[in-house]
Amino acid sequence: MRMWLRANLMPKLKCDYMMEPYKDLNEILDYVKQFLNNAQGVSKVPSEGAKRRYVGITMLTLTPEIISELRQRNQPVPDNVKYGVLVWKVMYGSPAHLGGLQPGDIVTKINKTDITSATDVYNILADKSIRNLQINVIRLGKEIAIKIAPEDIN
Repeated sequence: MRMWLRANLMPKLKCDYMMEPYKDLNEILDYVKQFLNNAQGVSKVPSEGAKRRYVGITMLTLTPEIISELRQRNQPVPDNVKYGVLVWKVMYGSPAHLGGLQPGDIVTKINKTDITSATDVYNILADKSIRNLQINVIRLGKEIAIKIAPEDIN
């Protein structure tokens, strides 16, 4: 336990745990107690009536390293693709599945908005006024358009 505290918490507290290994243990315990007290009453469960939007994909923000790795694995990624989101998994029966999205697709735009990260997708899904998604993807080196209607879930 002491080693875990040294490796994980003490650097966050900006203390020199190599020089003073036990001096700041009380500070850590106080920090943990304060954190737990502040967390009381906080729930990650959405309140009744709160809804999230669901399309049914697992995605990964494309980085230059991932794009390079895809190309090394002979995945046809056009040279002009510098950003986007890789569809890693599509849940069977989900809006994405029913709309035709497939694992390996690279999402580049949603409703004419450039998608540079998974955060962009989450932000679009958070906008409850958007009912349908026009998704531009790169599949096998070609750009195609897919329409998806996200579901509201609890």
